[in-house]
Amino acid sequence: MTLVVMSPLEDTAGQKILDLPIKDNWTISQVAKLIADRTGLKKASMIMAKGKMGERVPESAKMDDSKLVVDYGFNDGDEIAFMYLGDLEVDLAAFMKSRK
Repeated sequence: MTLVVMSPLEDTAGQKILDLPIKDNWTISQVAKLIADRTGLKKASMIMAKGKMGERVPESAKMDDSKLVVDYGFNDGDEIAFMYLGDLEVDLAAFMKSRK
């Protein structure tokens, strides 16, 4: 299964930054770790959320790290989103520069 990560930055919002190849038996925590490993973001600063990147999501959109991605209804090609509590621009800068 492949999930899509869209840019969380304002100036590139709506642009795909990453295809995330995962297994359907992965937990939300495993997906967050892969996003962190691939982008340089800090997993501890990520709150995985059901919604679309760049849209305001309610607190109830927070996903349980121990649940499987399929428990939330994700399918191949779906977008996965997160809230980031760290310095997004600084932490993502090297990854975004490498994409150019």
